[in-house]
Amino acid sequence: LGLNTQNPHAKDPHKSMGISEEEEKPAKPFVKKEFYTIEEVHMWRKHLENQIITLEGTVSKVSHKIMKLDWVHLDDGTGNEKKRTNDLVFTAISTTIKAGDKVIAKGKVVVNKDFGYGYCYKVLIQDTTFEVK
Repeated sequence: LGLNTQNPHAKDPHKSMGISEEEEKPAKPFVKKEFYTIEEVHMWRKHLENQIITLEGTVSKVSHKIMKLDWVHLDDGTGNEKKRTNDLVFTAISTTIKAGDKVIAKGKVVVNKDFGYGYCYKVLIQDTTFEVK
């Protein structure tokens, strides 16, 4: 009978990946660098938005040809697993790298990217090129 059956107190599905209006302050002031750590990219994502950055890490997972892109997860030993700042996702048109490879990655920082279907990222690196070390 025209009643709104949505629960106004239900959790926002986008908050599951941490996209929210409230942002915590970075633990350290932003510093422009040649190479960033994964933790720094998470911490300084607002400062790095739309910039091309470089970092080194180890490939932990590669998923090929999802939405016409290869999705690469890197880890460099920095960050906090509970806060989900120890892993960073990179996209590339195509790549031959594999889990275990140590790489230098260079790409564009994108902030608060929502692909729909629950795939929301506080920070993501797009148009990435990888150089195996």
